[in-house]
Amino acid sequence: MTPNIRPKLLVTTSAFPRRQGEQRDMFMLDLCRHLARTYEVFVLVPHDKGFSRKEEYEGMHIIKHPQSPFNAQRIAYGSGILPNIRKNKLLLFAVPFYFLYQLHYIRRIIRKEKIQLLNAHWLIPQGLTAVIYKRFFNRKIKLVVTVHGTDLLGLSKGLGGKLQRYVMKHCNRIITVSGAMKAILNAYGFGDKTFVRSMGIDTQQFLPAKRKPELRLKYGITGPFLLYVGAVIEPKGIRHLVQALPSVLKQFPEARLMVVGEGNLMGEMQQLATRLNISSSVVFTGSLPHSGLPELFASADMFVLPSMSEGFGLVVAEAMSSGTVVIASDLPALHDLIIPQKTGFFVPAGDSVALAEQVLYVLQQQDDLLEMRREARQHILTGFSWEVVAQEYAGLLNK
Repeated sequence: MTPNIRPKLLVTTSAFPRRQGEQRDMFMLDLCRHLARTYEVFVLVPHDKGFSRKEEYEGMHIIKHPQSPFNAQRIAYGSGILPNIRKNKLLLFAVPFYFLYQLHYIRRIIRKEKIQLLNAHWLIPQGLTAVIYKRFFNRKIKLVVTVHGTDLLGLSKGLGGKLQRYVMKHCNRIITVSGAMKAILNAYGFGDKTFVRSMGIDTQQFLPAKRKPELRLKYGITGPFLLYVGAVIEPKGIRHLVQALPSVLKQFPEARLMVVGEGNLMGEMQQLATRLNISSSVVFTGSLPHSGLPELFASADMFVLPSMSEGFGLVVAEAMSSGTVVIASDLPALHDLIIPQKTGFFVPAGDSVALAEQVLYVLQQQDDLLEMRREARQHILTGFSWEVVAQEYAGLLNK
């Protein structure tokens, strides 16, 4: 009997759980886990001090490359590569080593395992390294680059923009996570090789039945429950959400905002809450295990994402799948998810006054929004569940 031999796929990414069971960057783990049904999946990720250098689980081979020869220099993880570099400019000296280590490991894995398909996530650094490998070491490799949004929007000018277009030009195919991102790639002239497929949602984990009233008691929430989940960094617009809260508290003094996440603005946002005299109404939890998020989403009265830019808006999809009312910045990337007044609400990005007004409207109309909650979950079930996404993503790779 002929054995069922799966084709081999190498995935490179800077976002992945650093050990089995860690609840960070779960979307990449979920994608690779689902792709392992079709492929023998090898995942190349940055190594972090204190974690193992190699793991195998759930049908995946996880290999970790050094970030730099300087043991204390950590480029990836934390707030993300760009925020880390902006916070510590000395990391710029370690960046060339990051590329070289990644390139060395790509060459070694592909040669050893005889891999013919490479999927690099984010244009820079993974996409750039993969294109260099393809152009100078292995022109036969089929290279698919996945664009998530921050990599396209955050480095679009100067040298960064030129490197982006270099990657787009020399890869075989581009997968991007939203129609808005494809529109940008169309403008660059790469629309013909670009296909849209978002990351997926585990709709069996993020669902309304996860609602847990005792969570409110745990965090001292006796009134309306506003939730934010994401990095505490400037592009996520967390400043505007904190600034909007005093107006909400005038009408709903028992309201509480929970901020789940970490980032370089954490201390500044805590100080802002103190200056606005609302520190008792804001709960900063830091990062929480991903396994605990479904209960938070389902238990909140609303989820608020005041971002200034987004590639797809995975947390919005998770909130919608949980049957939670969503208020988000009116960004092109979120139009795939939110149908205004039907599956959620938009407000102008950066407008804390409009944000406060929309929050107040939702709190005043809670009983009339049950149909919106149902519509939002159904929208995710039919278009963004992992069952749908993984099949389409694997199909794009197979072509």
